[in-house]
Amino acid sequence: MFDQESPHRTIKQFVKDHPAFTEGGIRYEIFNCEINGLRESGAILRNGRKLLIHVPRYFRWLDEKNGIQANDQKTKPDMD
Repeated sequence: MFDQESPHRTIKQFVKDHPAFTEGGIRYEIFNCEINGLRESGAILRNGRKLLIHVPRYFRWLDEKNGIQANDQKTKPDMD
């Protein structure tokens, strides 16, 4: 048994944890996963009819979709 919390969420759990997203919006992205690259990201797991979202992979996919690289960081100007 793992001590850490699982990164997987159902669609309803994901939307509850992240209220900026709607269930319909997530389902639309999953429905179009072949076109939008979501399937290749590994963010969606299917177990029979159950769909699970791997949360860190989903947000990585979303960042990449919007042109944000994982190592991009806003640098603070020097305050010297």
